[in-house]
Amino acid sequence: VSTSCGLRASRHRRIRALSSTTRTVVFTDLAGYTDTGTGRVYDSPSLGLHDTQVGAPLSEALGLPVRLVNDVNAAAWAEGQQAGGVFGVLKHFPGHGHSSGDSHKGSVSTPPLDRLRAGDLRPYADLVGPGKPLDGRVGVMLGHLDVPGLTTDVPTSIAPAAYRLLREDYRFDGLAMTDDLGAMKAITDRFGLAEATTRALTAGADMALFSNVTPVAPLLDAAEKALAEGRITAQANDTAVARVLAAKGLCSRG
Repeated sequence: VSTSCGLRASRHRRIRALSSTTRTVVFTDLAGYTDTGTGRVYDSPSLGLHDTQVGAPLSEALGLPVRLVNDVNAAAWAEGQQAGGVFGVLKHFPGHGHSSGDSHKGSVSTPPLDRLRAGDLRPYADLVGPGKPLDGRVGVMLGHLDVPGLTTDVPTSIAPAAYRLLREDYRFDGLAMTDDLGAMKAITDRFGLAEATTRALTAGADMALFSNVTPVAPLLDAAEKALAEGRITAQANDTAVARVLAAKGLCSRG
């Protein structure tokens, strides 16, 4: 655990140093995979190596349960993030590990929610929420997943039920954000970016992520319209802003 934490701390110190020399601000690392299992998603080169892929072989080598190895790995990752001065995000809630494919390429589905609770969601049950090891120390990214028993017509990243699951069942009160809304076909095949970001914020996301370079004004206009119409409440907006500022270390939440 200490070696894993040290390696991650060294990495994130280098990130912070780079940010100071390039006049950019790096405060978040989005590579905190907590996905479990050996689903086909791992066969996709575009997703790269998921950290928790080491869970099964390490479990076998050490004679420890996979769940314990995954939790220890995630906790070490978070400690390394903090030691390097970078805020970390666990992903992809509620679980991409047993999904049907790659959400960069199109819509994907997962096993039913009941099965996710018994497996893919266990790291969140173990690590986030009041009294848990990573409480107040990380954010959570929601994936673009169709989950029987949870979602109906839209993926989890823009589905209110998914944010309720995270907030109410797992009692997570930190920064919740989407996976990329602008460059992943699970979203872009169905929604334009302005609609997708507004749907995400309306559903309960504190932050909407997009990697493609695009004018921001239309996105802000759409969000302001949703706020004016009451689809995003003033209280929800204020809470989201507070979570973002707290994640950046700019304020504390009372």
